[in-house]
Amino acid sequence: APNGRKVAITNLGAAFTFGSGGCHLYDFDRSTGIFTPIVTFPNGDGNYGVSFSPNSEVLYMTRGLEIIQYDLNDINVFNIDFKSEIVGNINIVFNSLQLGPDDKIYISRYSNVKLSIINFPNEINTLNNPNACGFNYNGVQLSQSPIPTRSRMGLPNMIDAKPGTPSADFDYFILNCGE
Repeated sequence: APNGRKVAITNLGAAFTFGSGGCHLYDFDRSTGIFTPIVTFPNGDGNYGVSFSPNSEVLYMTRGLEIIQYDLNDINVFNIDFKSEIVGNINIVFNSLQLGPDDKIYISRYSNVKLSIINFPNEINTLNNPNACGFNYNGVQLSQSPIPTRSRMGLPNMIDAKPGTPSADFDYFILNCGE
């Protein structure tokens, strides 16, 4: 996550088949490097892409024909039925998700000349505002010249977690001759 406190991992599984993978969310302690499991998502089989929102409070996953949004402030490990399906059943396979430097999430679509975009990934979809996150199916047109460029399974990696300001825990004294 951009705040450096959580890690999400997906595993689609061997030969990219549904039913053999999952998505797992962990707390991450940057000072010790220790991962602590929070939850394995119940709809995790077949996930490929995962990305946090810029504020680290929303998690997005791709699962075949779906993009799923989770409000991480509402996580209860005993009842994690708090997802919001952004898109589903449009006969396009969504692959990787990547938080861009402009705080938008870009989504590759297998063998397609366009990327989808989540324009406001910090926003939670609701019944009253089912597209609060600003999902745009045809967000970015890839190059058409000289041969059309198509996205496949992935996107270039960006560093999601930003380094915090280190705090020094020491004192110093100036001795003879400026030592």
